[in-house]
Amino acid sequence: MQETIERGTAGGLSLLRQAQLAAGTMALLGFVLGVLVSPWWHALSGFVGLGLIHAGLSGSCGMATLLSFMPWNREKAGTAQATR
Repeated sequence: MQETIERGTAGGLSLLRQAQLAAGTMALLGFVLGVLVSPWWHALSGFVGLGLIHAGLSGSCGMATLLSFMPWNREKAGTAQATR
């Protein structure tokens, strides 16, 4: 069964899952580009790793904060999100 994601509903991906997907994608991209293009791209994976360490130590995730400002994570006017 495939899950559908609609804008402005509480059933979308949580900020944590969005941040995990973004961090994993960036880390993989940094590795692949580092192997295929230039070793300097490995710095992207290192930067993501440092961000994850900071998030674990401080309890605040900068990427999740940035993602919270994206249009798909904002409430539509006149709708209230359900609390879980």
